[in-house]
Amino acid sequence: MKRRTLTAIVALVAAGVGVLVWIFSLSDGRSTGVTPCTANIIGMTNGLIGPMSAGYQRFSSNTTATIRQWYNDGTNAAVVRVTNHQSSAIWLFPFVTIQTQTNASGVASAFHDSLLLDAPTFSGIRLAAGQAGNMQIATFAQTNFWRFEVGYTRERGRSFAERVRNLRRDLQAAVTGRGIVENTTPIYTEWITP
Repeated sequence: MKRRTLTAIVALVAAGVGVLVWIFSLSDGRSTGVTPCTANIIGMTNGLIGPMSAGYQRFSSNTTATIRQWYNDGTNAAVVRVTNHQSSAIWLFPFVTIQTQTNASGVASAFHDSLLLDAPTFSGIRLAAGQAGNMQIATFAQTNFWRFEVGYTRERGRSFAERVRNLRRDLQAAVTGRGIVENTTPIYTEWITP
């Protein structure tokens, strides 16, 4: 009798460990060999002033200057298609960086602020897992090679597996009172000739 009880307990513990190993090893879309997100410029257009334009102007003096420069340069916009290849949703930040090459090294050497013109809120634009979407990014007169850098963060999952995976991080944030720091990942478009 004692042997059966001991065997049952060992089997339950082994099964529990197996389930935990399975939960923690679930793919998060970054280990599949597939690029987590891609961004491609598909064309240029006359930029639309979206719902965030007024909000951008009130946000800070830097964004106000960016909007003014965009108006002065003719309100041009690049239409960029971003594809989320991950297994969870992402949020694209409404603030974008334009990188330019000012030398022949092929490395970005100058950085300028830009904006997602059609972001509905300050949270940016949400793309579900596997979803692709077109967005407009304010562009300015360029005399050098340039590309966009768009930052995103993964949406926190609500599934049991995601909660177990983030348990340590959430407990540490609660104990230390420092909050949760989300990792920001950049997406780059291809270099564009002036």
